[in-house]
Amino acid sequence: MIDIGQKMRFVPYWYKGENDSPDRTREKQVIGKVIYVGRAHKKFTVKYSCGGGPQMKETFKFSQIEKDIFIVRGDRYGS
Repeated sequence: MIDIGQKMRFVPYWYKGENDSPDRTREKQVIGKVIYVGRAHKKFTVKYSCGGGPQMKETFKFSQIEKDIFIVRGDRYGS
C-alpha cells in the first residue's frame, strides 16, 4: 500500500530515453516522496528534485509500481 511520505525511486518521464541501457536508466533515477494518494482513482503523486534544482511533481497509477516506479525499502518511510 502506498502512503503519504513514502519514498519512491523512478526515472522522470521527461528524462527517459528510448535507447537507454539498463545502466544508463539506473543513473537517471531520482528519489522522491509521495505527497498525494488518490485511492478512488488508483493514482499517487510524487514530489522530487533533480540535482538540487526546483521541486517537481509526477503522478503515477498504482499499476506502474514495480514497472516504472519502485518503493525505496527500509523502515516505513524508506529512511
